[in-house]
Amino acid sequence: DLQLFNSKVRIVADYYKKDTEKLLCQVEVPKETGFTTIRKNVGSMSNEGFEFSLDYDVLRLKDFNWSLNFNIAHNTSRIKQIADGVPFYKGMDDAIYVQPNSKLGEFYGYKYLGIYPYNESNAYTKEWNQLTPEFANGTFTGKYLLNGKEYTGEILQKKSSDGNPLKGGDVDYVDINGDGIIDVSDKTKIGCAQPDVYGGLSTNLSYKGISLYISFYYSLGGDIYNYAEAKRNKFSYDGATPSPDAIANMWTGPGDIAKYPAPINKEHNRLPPSSFYIEDASYIKLRNVKLSYSLPKKWINTVWMKAATIYVYGNNLLTFTNYKGYDPEFSLGTSDPLTLGIDQNRYPRKREYGLGVNVTF
Repeated sequence: DLQLFNSKVRIVADYYKKDTEKLLCQVEVPKETGFTTIRKNVGSMSNEGFEFSLDYDVLRLKDFNWSLNFNIAHNTSRIKQIADGVPFYKGMDDAIYVQPNSKLGEFYGYKYLGIYPYNESNAYTKEWNQLTPEFANGTFTGKYLLNGKEYTGEILQKKSSDGNPLKGGDVDYVDINGDGIIDVSDKTKIGCAQPDVYGGLSTNLSYKGISLYISFYYSLGGDIYNYAEAKRNKFSYDGATPSPDAIANMWTGPGDIAKYPAPINKEHNRLPPSSFYIEDASYIKLRNVKLSYSLPKKWINTVWMKAATIYVYGNNLLTFTNYKGYDPEFSLGTSDPLTLGIDQNRYPRKREYGLGVNVTF
């Protein structure tokens, strides 16, 4: 703790590191017991981070006061040990990968590259460099280009897990292991739900009996898996209507430069989770605004009151974010702390307005 300039500036800084052991984990047991798992105290994790707060009394006058507060924090939660040391998936679409010595809330899935415009777009060299098919008057000439020059070597194609080559309108994912087949072995880290920093900024102004309080809250960095959007855009013929963006930007024919695959029921095109639905979780919120007026004592003494304050307020008034869902600050919808960062289309935090009176007799 530090105070400067006759306590006009007050600084508090903390660093912490905490290890927690004997956390409850699900452990597999022999099937002969009649159960699949039991809970045992075998997990451990660590939390490490810092917190910093700055208070500044900008003005201290007889009738006018102005103060500011800024705070920032960072926390990293790491999984140190799990049951038998065997990694496992959690959450909707198995989006979270839990493994020892990793961060809590890591998303593992398929890296989205785009949509194949043509059947012929699925063409690669032996080093898996993508080739460009050559067309004349809308007809494939049979030639491929590599860096602007004609390519005459062996041509490879990516295949789905059923062994069929990918076609125009299919999703192009990164082939992590380079075997030419897009399957579960190509899942990799595509994001993490933990923010880089979070904190708040607030100010309080008062002039005689009038006071104004404004506070912002922010969270910067981190990712969200927009499961709700991924689910509605699977084209799985389950009655769900795709999003307007998907309808406007889906692949419908050869040559289309699209963001979404062809609207057909194809397992490869809805492999979950896809990095396409991993979004930046950063946001800034105007959390609270409160304007109050304390009635002069000469007004209230005549009615046997010690103090009376009239106020109006608003909560969660504005959110600044690039996240496409309702609210980047959503509730998990589950008691499982391992599944953070998955948006299941939870109802956003409510916006509130109010008017009130505080009276002291």
